[in-house]
Amino acid sequence: MCRNEVHCGCGFLRHVGLVGSTILRVLVCVAVSVAIAYLVGSIPVAVIVASRRGIDPRHQGDNNPGWWNTKELLGKRLARLVLVGDLAKGSISVGIAWLICASKIDLFWPIGLGVTAAAMVGHAWPVFAGFRGGRSILTFVGGFVTTIPIAGALALVTVVVVRTITGKFSVASVVGCLSAILWAGIIVDWRAAAATALTQSIIGIRFAQASMTRRRAHATSVADASEL
Repeated sequence: MCRNEVHCGCGFLRHVGLVGSTILRVLVCVAVSVAIAYLVGSIPVAVIVASRRGIDPRHQGDNNPGWWNTKELLGKRLARLVLVGDLAKGSISVGIAWLICASKIDLFWPIGLGVTAAAMVGHAWPVFAGFRGGRSILTFVGGFVTTIPIAGALALVTVVVVRTITGKFSVASVVGCLSAILWAGIIVDWRAAAATALTQSIIGIRFAQASMTRRRAHATSVADASEL
């Protein structure tokens, strides 16, 4: 074997080692960011705020520990704290991921959306609140706007326009979430649109779970009433 062949072989092995080391560092950074995001998302802002008035939003109103239920139970002033807190959970999670991972990768939005999803899972099934959380809409908004700012801003403008036209925030929020998928595709590419849709599926899962819980509760109450 000639020296050139030996040199090439050693160079190839060094290259493989460097690539493997880089991938490992990125995986560690992502894993740490996802774990932190879940813990940040698990902070039960609505429960903490409502507890000041001796109320647990998980058991009152629509049983959803989020901004809307807090507003209905406690009024707009205290609900603003929940609004800001739930938005911040998504934004802070993405910001932490940026600090940990940005220097090691060329493309951040996949990690940003992944971390947003982790924060949403934390909000929906919080380890600090008995795994009973909210719908994760505001946490998604905070993370998405921080990850893809232009698409996030356009989605928020869409919400305002639809709210102004229809007068219904519920309709505006649904249209706004759907528009986020469209804007992500336009501003970035189809992969970002698909990833945004996948991230939003957590909201759908949480809504479906809440619906099933209400149906079971209603069936139980009807069965109990029939026994009287």
